[in-house]
Amino acid sequence: MEAEPEVERTLGAAALSREQSVYAAVTNTNYPLEVRFSPEVRNWDSYTICDRVVAAFEVADLRYQANERQKIARAEGEARAAASGYPSTEEADRAESALNF
Repeated sequence: MEAEPEVERTLGAAALSREQSVYAAVTNTNYPLEVRFSPEVRNWDSYTICDRVVAAFEVADLRYQANERQKIARAEGEARAAASGYPSTEEADRAESALNF
């Protein structure tokens, strides 16, 4: 029987909501890695939990893309990074600060 390939578990990027109630992380290949909740989340309904988890993962994805832009900037220069279409670190920071939960 052939062994299954090892699942990638290296942190690529993460997002934390403003009140630190939801933490979402993606791998270095931009797949969901983990989500953590504060005890406050027990008081939320399932729709709220779902919406906020998705929002946190969207920001983690933005952060991952911003990291890719930084890699391009280091390797090929800032002009090439700006033309890549990836968001800037500032855009990811603004999105993360908008997670008001």
